[in-house]
Amino acid sequence: MLKKYNLDVFKNLLVKKRDLLKCVFSTLLFQVSVTSLVLYFIRRNNYLNNSYFEGLKLPITVIIINTCLIFAMLSKNMEFNHRFILFVLFSIVNGVLLGVVTKYFSINIINAALASTCLIFILFLIVGFVIVYFKIDLSWMRVFLLYALLGYIIYLIASYFIPVINGYERYATTFGLIMFSVFILYDTNNILLKYSDTNIDCIRGSLSYYQDIINIFVHMLRKRRR
Repeated sequence: MLKKYNLDVFKNLLVKKRDLLKCVFSTLLFQVSVTSLVLYFIRRNNYLNNSYFEGLKLPITVIIINTCLIFAMLSKNMEFNHRFILFVLFSIVNGVLLGVVTKYFSINIINAALASTCLIFILFLIVGFVIVYFKIDLSWMRVFLLYALLGYIIYLIASYFIPVINGYERYATTFGLIMFSVFILYDTNNILLKYSDTNIDCIRGSLSYYQDIINIFVHMLRKRRR
């Protein structure tokens, strides 16, 4: 039988995490807004269409920059304002990439993918809170999610150089969508059960949700392209 919190105990947990949750979600909302504005700007300005933005150089550059920014944001001995500025740069870089990618999709497809992304995030966020209410610790999922993510990254890299059968690509997209949705459950579990009200955990939590949202959005675009 599942163990569950007494309702008062669960409320006390939420009160205890209130400041952290406010920081996480306010930071997340701001960074998603930054990415959306950059995406909109890129879509409206066709002068950014050139060989650099159309080829593999941009994704590779984004991966390198994002990796450096993530390590910097999660490093110790840094003030919140500095982490926040790095997060803004991270959001801008991803907004540029998404702006270039979404040029190949109609506004209707983009809006549909965005609506689906919001629905998935809210749904899995609620489920994540319910899981915590039933006192289920998802720490054991870390290894499985890490290996799943690494395997998926290897597949994506290989797909740039090796032709992929359409059926396999569809399955891979579905797998990625499910994986990043499950990450929302895992991240929610960490925020409520593991993280403290510190600036690094605030950025870590909002960064995790941000990446979940961006990846789900991209995968929804890929699914609707077929």
